[in-house]
Amino acid sequence: MTSRKSRLTIQPFRYVAMSEVTLEQAQKSWEKLEAALQRIFAREHQDLSFEELYRTAYNLVLHRYGELLYEGLERAFVEHSLQVRGNVQSQSHNSEELLESLRAQWQLYKTAVRTARDVFMYADRSFIRSTGRTPVYDLGMRAFRERVLQDQTFSKQVVDAMLDVITRSRLGERPPLTLLRDTLNMYIELDLYVDAFEQRFLQVSREFYTLAADRVLQTCTGRSYLQHVREWFRFEEQMASECLEVRSTRSALVTLLGEILLTGHLSEILDTTDLGFLSLLRSQRLEDLQMMYDLLVRIPEGIDAMRTRLAPYVREKVRADLAREGSTQEQPLEWVARAIHLKDEFYNLLSALQMDPKFVRAVQEGFEEALNECPRAQEFLSLYIDKALLDSPSVSRESMRTALDHASTLFRLLRNKDVFEQHYKMHLSRRLLRRFEIDTPTLLPANDDAEEHFIARLREECGAVYTMKLESMIQDMRISDELDAEFRRQQEMVSLYELRNRPMLHVCVITSGIWPVLEHPAIAIPEACVELDKLAQEFQKFYLEHHPKRRLQWLLHQGSA
Repeated sequence: MTSRKSRLTIQPFRYVAMSEVTLEQAQKSWEKLEAALQRIFAREHQDLSFEELYRTAYNLVLHRYGELLYEGLERAFVEHSLQVRGNVQSQSHNSEELLESLRAQWQLYKTAVRTARDVFMYADRSFIRSTGRTPVYDLGMRAFRERVLQDQTFSKQVVDAMLDVITRSRLGERPPLTLLRDTLNMYIELDLYVDAFEQRFLQVSREFYTLAADRVLQTCTGRSYLQHVREWFRFEEQMASECLEVRSTRSALVTLLGEILLTGHLSEILDTTDLGFLSLLRSQRLEDLQMMYDLLVRIPEGIDAMRTRLAPYVREKVRADLAREGSTQEQPLEWVARAIHLKDEFYNLLSALQMDPKFVRAVQEGFEEALNECPRAQEFLSLYIDKALLDSPSVSRESMRTALDHASTLFRLLRNKDVFEQHYKMHLSRRLLRRFEIDTPTLLPANDDAEEHFIARLREECGAVYTMKLESMIQDMRISDELDAEFRRQQEMVSLYELRNRPMLHVCVITSGIWPVLEHPAIAIPEACVELDKLAQEFQKFYLEHHPKRRLQWLLHQGSA
């Protein structure tokens, strides 16, 4: 018995041709799709079988009738777009009705096109893509764009309606801005915004605000005009944030408003006799100055125009207020007090001007120039500091620091600081030596702190070399305190009887070349003051025992008894 193995035989592939679809059959299939489209456009498609419609469109493409389908679809979109335009025109009697009807028809149209895209999805992915044609959704948008919004007559009606809504809003009415926003978004989506709307919008805005500015200037004061301009800017910025999503339009509108409302009337704003820039400065109307700044900062030439008027005003005002110099002890203090008052006044002014660097520089330059025109400015400031430091033990620390803060600010504005240093050194010398005019020859702590505090400020401003001698003078006083204490301990070793009948001597040892000691005639201790002379000789012996290589020279004219 023989066994036979079964074999697997693979038959060659045989091409089976699809049943042919005639042109007539294809036309009938398209008519079916076209009827469905009409029902979709009419929103009567609830009972349609989208699966069947999809298969019909699929078979047309599959049997190479994609061209027929595409042309029919394009024709259907065009016809429906024309119908939409007619519906909007027939239902509208004013601007709001036109925009409302257009918005409603646009939303319905987009919904219909999306539904059509789903039906013709296979054509979108195969025939349309492979032939480089416009996709179904974009085809529908193109039909609406060309047949509705690019129709010359209808386009003018729509843009006029939008501009009417804007104008009425500017005049104080309250038309629904949502209509404007939605219509503009439609123009943006269809890439018609710039060509169809933006240029006309800017032109109408220019005409409106040119007339509005002229009308307000004829009937209102300068302050009232600025208030109107501020409100106009606020309104346009608010409307732009709600309706104008295109940044280029916002920027162009702000530039246009600045050109019409501010640049075109700049001299009237700044130079009006009663309420111009200089008038506001003189009367210290800070709120109005801030309003003027907030507006003029919007235009390139605004800040420079204000600055060129501010600098001369500062110079003239400082010169006028500081014209009286005075030479007595009281007048320098009044002079510095006036300078401080001016500084505070200009600080408030700069605060209203947002501390703009250009204004800060203009005020500083004008103030500095006028301040340094006073030949005794350095001396007067030093006298003011002298009074503040002499009074420091009897005033609060806060008051003293405030006075020194004012002085530091004025010091920065002085040009010839070496002259100030000479006066300050002389006054510091007098303050330090003044301690020996009181019963207890020790530095008062508060006064000592104040002296060092201000010298530290000078060092920070001008460097260590500038304050080297001043710091050495303070150091001399510390060393003198130590020497004086040690000398008194030595004196206490004398018998109580001798101590009670001897004068008390306090010596301050200062370094030559550091202290501003004036030339003086040779003065000797009177012969009648035998005990004082003896004490002086004892101190000299005591000192030279500690510092044998030094030499003491008595400056009796600097002492007191």
